[in-house]
Amino acid sequence: NRAMQDDFFFYSRDISLGIFGSVMNYYYHFEGAFADFFWVELFSFINQYSTQIFFINLFNIVLLFTSLFLLLTLIIKELLPYYSVKIPLYLCVLIITSILYFQYDVIHEVVFWFTGSTVYMTTISWFLVGIYFLLKKGPVNLIISAFLLFFFAAVRLHYSLTELGILFYFFLWYFLKNKKINYRIVLVMIIAMAGFAIYLAAPGNYAGRFNASEQEKLLHTPIIFYFKLIAKSLVYYFYVHIFKIFPLLLLNFALAFILGLSDEKNHFTKNTFLPFAKFSIYTLAISWLSIAVVMAVVQQGAGPSRTFFFPLFITMIVMVVFFYFLGIQLKQKFQFVSALTLPLGLIACGYFFYFLFSDLGKLKEFSVKFDQRIETIIRAKEVLMPKDTLFLEKLPYTKSLMNNELRGDFWVTCQQEALHEFYNTPFQIKIVSSQHNK
Repeated sequence: NRAMQDDFFFYSRDISLGIFGSVMNYYYHFEGAFADFFWVELFSFINQYSTQIFFINLFNIVLLFTSLFLLLTLIIKELLPYYSVKIPLYLCVLIITSILYFQYDVIHEVVFWFTGSTVYMTTISWFLVGIYFLLKKGPVNLIISAFLLFFFAAVRLHYSLTELGILFYFFLWYFLKNKKINYRIVLVMIIAMAGFAIYLAAPGNYAGRFNASEQEKLLHTPIIFYFKLIAKSLVYYFYVHIFKIFPLLLLNFALAFILGLSDEKNHFTKNTFLPFAKFSIYTLAISWLSIAVVMAVVQQGAGPSRTFFFPLFITMIVMVVFFYFLGIQLKQKFQFVSALTLPLGLIACGYFFYFLFSDLGKLKEFSVKFDQRIETIIRAKEVLMPKDTLFLEKLPYTKSLMNNELRGDFWVTCQQEALHEFYNTPFQIKIVSSQHNK
């Protein structure tokens, strides 16, 4: 993979203003998401503004996997009488692969893009680890949880709403069960709300996307319009991100179910299984509704695919764990289904390897063409004059990497500006199709 578009803008800002200077500039002039801006600028510095981003992507995936594994170990220990490290490990594999190789439009914007993986994917680790420490006892664990969930509340708007919704569920569940307030959860909720408030109060929010004219437009739009937009977005999310790949998702869900069937030591009572089922339904609803509401207000539509990564990830966690628990619950009645383990496993592995290698030729071509482009820009700086224009050929299409130059003039213009700014070229850069170039 290679750095693309927004990556170069972040690189340029980091070089000129530094990490904290960049964050403050974004906060006052662009958007209040100070936590994710700090995170992406930090990774830009760590990567030393290189176009090679493989190790950043690899680290982001490992961090997500590790944080998910950590939280699942706690959940399994809490809900099941017998714990084995194999259980959260297998569940992590099924959850992560559900994300990594089923949804091209999501992974090329979130998993394999420097900006996307840093802003939209890795920050979810803060939430997972924050919940992990919230569920553990002790003041140190409370401080760590509050710290992580404070920053997570300043990543994306729908991330914040989902986080606060889940924290509220914990508060309400504890109150109804014990008839008293859990001040530990209340304190973390207040701190997370403070992070969200700092995000919302940023001058940058109201200098651009929510300027005075946009605010007036939002206030004068009939409320029924937003309800219709939210409903349409929910249908769109389900169709594009769930229904279209449901046969593939069933592979992983079926394997999770069979994993539960083969768990001979564990069992469930209704007092354990039903509360988890209720929490699962609530979490799915709040994560989907949060993105639909935010995108209706901010984007006046469903929003780009990268914004759906968090609710999609939550959906995969809940569904995989639910099917595993369901397998435990029904292992006396459906033990014969275990015979499908080998064929289902082979089909899932076969598709995984197909995913890995089907795009390999284009990926290699993409990386070669990209490196040639950068070499051309560097050489051109030595000979071209300010009045000149450097023409570059559009990069080849790949299914899994972030390359939007073939999606229209807007994206081409952004890429041109990004390259021009980062490489500080005295001449203009124009990206054209190969036919035009010839």
